[in-house]
Amino acid sequence: MSNGTTLLKKWEMLQAIIADPALSFVAKVIAARLLDHHNNQTGQCSPAYETLARGAGLERRSAIRAVKELEEAGWLRVSRVSGGATDAAKGFVTNSFVFDFSRADRASPPVTDQALPPSVQPDTPPSASSDTPPGDWLDTPPGDSPDTPGVTNQSPPGVSDQSPKHLKLETGKGNRESPPTPSRFDEWWETYPRRDGKIAARKAYDRTIKQGLGSHDELVAGARRYADARAGQDPKFTKLPTTWLNGGHWADEPTPQCQASHNPTSRPDAGRPSATAYLLARQARRLGHG
Repeated sequence: MSNGTTLLKKWEMLQAIIADPALSFVAKVIAARLLDHHNNQTGQCSPAYETLARGAGLERRSAIRAVKELEEAGWLRVSRVSGGATDAAKGFVTNSFVFDFSRADRASPPVTDQALPPSVQPDTPPSASSDTPPGDWLDTPPGDSPDTPGVTNQSPPGVSDQSPKHLKLETGKGNRESPPTPSRFDEWWETYPRRDGKIAARKAYDRTIKQGLGSHDELVAGARRYADARAGQDPKFTKLPTTWLNGGHWADEPTPQCQASHNPTSRPDAGRPSATAYLLARQARRLGHG
């Protein structure tokens, strides 16, 4: 897939997967974990099965079956790397998971205004010709209305025990609760090139902002520079998010290229004679005095 995936796009993808009735609950949980590991900047998504299982509280074989289910349903494509493959860089072998984000656009139903179900709509007054003002019939104590003689301890027809403001809407298949809006921490988390220890990283992020050690924009910019520097490198040598935050590495400047090997005059001992030249000159002086 192409780079530059937004948080909104990932959110829409997760909602579409959750709404798929053919998928198991475990498959939907694993899909959420995979989207959490998906890097917005590089498009890389290559967590180990052990990492997926540990993050979802499952066994490794359950995570493997869930990924297979998502793959067969067409939600993602898995590029598997065998242990003996020549493209396994420096022995670091991992699978790559690629989501089909175009399915989220096709699967999302249009949002339309829906009327209240008949079971929760207030009934009309019992008699249209009654002298009771509109709305007052709901507050009339049972048995006191002249239009309903002899009726005691009974609510007016069609009126439930709850007032309309406390009525609960019946949720249909198309109605879903809106998930929380991505936070500023989530924006930084998606920018950082490694995703381990999210809870600890959130605490370190909040502490950094609260103590005024760095702003949100500075943390995001620093994470982006670090992600660019780590691009194409072995991910297991990338700093943990908490280590990066606690060490104040958002303020690190790009390491300048070393020019010492190309510029001899930049060496500390430039211009000084070598040991061999010094010994030869000393021997010549001794011979000259002799």
